[in-house]
Amino acid sequence: MSKFTSWMMMALIAGAALAVTACPAAQCEDGEQQCSGDQVQTCADGQWGEATDCDAGQACMTMDSGVEHCMESM
Repeated sequence: MSKFTSWMMMALIAGAALAVTACPAAQCEDGEQQCSGDQVQTCADGQWGEATDCDAGQACMTMDSGVEHCMESM
């Protein structure tokens, strides 16, 4: 194997490693929900984004089943 071929292979491997580490990891799975104060956030494209405000007097609660939704404080 020539020095040029070896160098090219090393460059390709380094580039692939850089590409893998440069891609941001998904923070969540699409459709997943989480509470954020008085909002329910929904995951889209691996990122927490769309948030729905709870009605006045309500807060986001996480139930034992893992479901998040707005409800009045107890």
